[in-house]
Amino acid sequence: EHTDTRQVEQLRSMTVQEKMLLLLKLLRDRVKVEAVIGNDVHARNLRLLAYCLKASSDEERSRMIKDMMGKSLDALDIFSDLVTSSIDYAEARNNDDSFTPGDQSSASSSMLDVSKLQKIKFAVERIKLSQT
Repeated sequence: EHTDTRQVEQLRSMTVQEKMLLLLKLLRDRVKVEAVIGNDVHARNLRLLAYCLKASSDEERSRMIKDMMGKSLDALDIFSDLVTSSIDYAEARNNDDSFTPGDQSSASSSMLDVSKLQKIKFAVERIKLSQT
């Protein structure tokens, strides 16, 4: 009970920006856990996005997307929406330094490389065109 009271007091003393940063960190951690242990479509797409971000070439990205998505245009559309949302988020993070007090080279901004995300989006669109 004493620990709970102390945590409540810490939250009350935080600025709005500190609370926002804390919420973003908690959300990031939740997404990481879902991607690792989840077995639904959302978790699969998060894993695929992480693999594509780590891939060393465009060919490797395309192969991974084809292997995991198969010929399903619906699955490709859902994955494409995730990539688009990630691009929007990364661009917003890059343009708004109020989210990252201090050093701009945070782990989340280095993970969400806009140029790599755009390459992934291009690969998905190319695969969708070849399916039709």
